[in-house]
Amino acid sequence: MAKEEIVYWGVHQNIPQAIHAELPDTALKSILAGKTADALSFPHCPAFRDTFANVFAVKSWFDYKLEIVDGKLMTDDYGADFYRQLIVNHATNERVWGMGQLQIFIAESDSLKMTQEHPALTRTGWANSVQVIPGTIDIGKYARTLECGFYALPDTKVIDLKRGDPLYFARFHTDSKIKIVPFLYTDRMEEILRGTAIRARGKRHTPLATYYEAFKRHRLKSLVLREVKANVG
Repeated sequence: MAKEEIVYWGVHQNIPQAIHAELPDTALKSILAGKTADALSFPHCPAFRDTFANVFAVKSWFDYKLEIVDGKLMTDDYGADFYRQLIVNHATNERVWGMGQLQIFIAESDSLKMTQEHPALTRTGWANSVQVIPGTIDIGKYARTLECGFYALPDTKVIDLKRGDPLYFARFHTDSKIKIVPFLYTDRMEEILRGTAIRARGKRHTPLATYYEAFKRHRLKSLVLREVKANVG
């Protein structure tokens, strides 16, 4: 691999369980999860290893059990206020929701694409009952907190999420070695980024390039990095 690429990672304090957030680790560790590469065989394949180079597992902060009843998500865990803070109703008729364990990835470089994708080959209640909705953004050109959009599979009646389960994989599109550096997501950071979130509602489509251009025009990257570096650790 070439040079090291620094990616700053922070956790939005939107729910109390955010204190349990774990630094993202390599996806291969989650895929192996108690197995050995020798037992599975395929992890020795160079094509497989290249596929999962610079792919990290972003894990759930807590246990959370959801049931689908008459097309609606229901739960007895943590109460109604917690549910309203955590779950986003995108298209309930199509079994599409969002999991609001909000996290942010910010590249130090001017351009680095990151794809949010399903935690393939992990054997968990979450991975087996939903399909994570993929998306790619340039985290060097734009900064925003990310939820985890998901589609509940047709036969799914219960989604049993466990603390430490990979919610999604974060794939960084580079040959450089990725170094993830944690920082404290502050109220000041929230203030800087207020208004940058994408609102995908209605039929009108705004390309990501528009957000990238606005982020650059308002010189938000330098403000963001200054706040990040003041709160690393």
